[in-house]
Amino acid sequence: MTRKRALLTGVSFLLAISAGYLFYSQFVSQAAKLQAVSTAPAADAPRVMPTHAATRVITAATADIGVDQQARSNGPPSVGAASPLAVFRDAATQHPAGVDPMIVFGLESFSDEQIAAYNELHVIPFNPAVGKLCDQTPDPQFPGKDFEIERCETLRERPSHPYTQLDDEALQTLAEADAAAALVMGMRVVGDDEARNRWYLRAAALSGKSGPVMALANRRYASAQWYKHSAESQLDLVGDVERVRYRAVLETIAGRMGDPRANPAHWRSLLIQQTGETASADAIERDALAIMGQMARIQRDITGSTQMWELINAA
Repeated sequence: MTRKRALLTGVSFLLAISAGYLFYSQFVSQAAKLQAVSTAPAADAPRVMPTHAATRVITAATADIGVDQQARSNGPPSVGAASPLAVFRDAATQHPAGVDPMIVFGLESFSDEQIAAYNELHVIPFNPAVGKLCDQTPDPQFPGKDFEIERCETLRERPSHPYTQLDDEALQTLAEADAAAALVMGMRVVGDDEARNRWYLRAAALSGKSGPVMALANRRYASAQWYKHSAESQLDLVGDVERVRYRAVLETIAGRMGDPRANPAHWRSLLIQQTGETASADAIERDALAIMGQMARIQRDITGSTQMWELINAA
């Protein structure tokens, strides 16, 4: 009982911190847009911890970060002391290729320089995670069997962007010309890869920032493999050529947009290893330029900017 009360106290403390921030200061000017927002809580808002014993809380202080990562969290003395690439590589050292810890996790200690570099490239500012709320639930892939999986919900330092509280209709209206709304729309889409990807890329086009492209790559195309049911109802790890190909396309676009984290050569090489076709590199370049063309038209028509066209012409 003492441990449970301690966990509940910890969650209450984390939620109390979040409650102190009603909105990001940079979105105060958009308050008028939120008058019609539903009072229902956001889908990704932190929830109260269930009382059953299977629930556990992982905080930034207790996460398995490692001594080296904690030592590196102080970072360089100023943004100018290291290149953006060096800053991001420092944050990614402890993680496998294809997974950006700031985009995917956010639970570790990041330096001011890393956060500043992230914010330069992304539409929505970095919101550090302060913990995770984890539950043991039945595995839906094995109904009727005694298999459980751990599902975790991230607890953030600040509440989610105000647009997360908009209903789909209002959000989609804003998303046509608002990069942050387009990004939130992309995060909301479930089960439709084409629609989700279209919103992420629209956010990048409207903002002129590569962050949404890298977010899509890391959140949805992080692995070159996936689990597939075999004839014996077992889960087999199989290679997924199309996932690798699209990740390479996204990395190519982000690289053209100047993102220091982009590494298209790695994904092109991985694709060649899986298919044995050296022509894949040319196909990736063509696909990337075609998508950039679509982004360029959106950007020019909505914002008047020709940034994407200039990047295409420089290719």
